[in-house]
Amino acid sequence: MLDVMSKLIFDNRFIAVMFVALLFVNAFAIQSGWYGA
Repeated sequence: MLDVMSKLIFDNRFIAVMFVALLFVNAFAIQSGWYGA
C-alpha cells in the first residue's frame, strides 16, 4: 500500500513539474513571438 501511495505522489509531482515547465515555455514563446504575434 505504501508503494502505491509513494508512486502516486511521485507521478503527481512529475505531472506538476511538467505542467509548470510547459507554462514557462509557453510564456517564453509568446514573448519571443514564436506564434507570429
